[in-house]
Amino acid sequence: MDAGCNFQVSVLGESYSQVPAIFQEAYTRLGSHIINWGHQETKHKYYEILASSHVVVSTAKHEFYGVAMLEATYCGCFPLCPNHLVYPELYPSECLYQDKQQLFQMLQKFSVDPNLSRTMRKNMQIDLTKFNADNLINDYKQVLYPNNEENL
Repeated sequence: MDAGCNFQVSVLGESYSQVPAIFQEAYTRLGSHIINWGHQETKHKYYEILASSHVVVSTAKHEFYGVAMLEATYCGCFPLCPNHLVYPELYPSECLYQDKQQLFQMLQKFSVDPNLSRTMRKNMQIDLTKFNADNLINDYKQVLYPNNEENL
């Protein structure tokens, strides 16, 4: 790669009929660094890949909740997110980047010391249990059935 970084990458997710050209460019430029690409056949395989990964990156320009980032964080990845959208509400400042240059610098640091991301993830202060369905079910029931006390 351009910066001489040693890394492997998985680009996961659905493919749609309208695929931005940047994905083909990324596929070509990343070449031998790619270990997984695109939609995975099973949710189990998807989670297996996340659990074996060190860092997850969002470059989203539009996001309401960030489910994929939460899933990856729950699986042990260190999240790198833009410092806008929903992300500042979910993640501490050490997970947020301001611009492409800062994102690149953080990824470069992780490529030099892959264990750094695991150490930072372990020390990160984020309570993922608040997003667990068991903890949210009563809130959802109150919204969906506000006058039905039996559902609580």
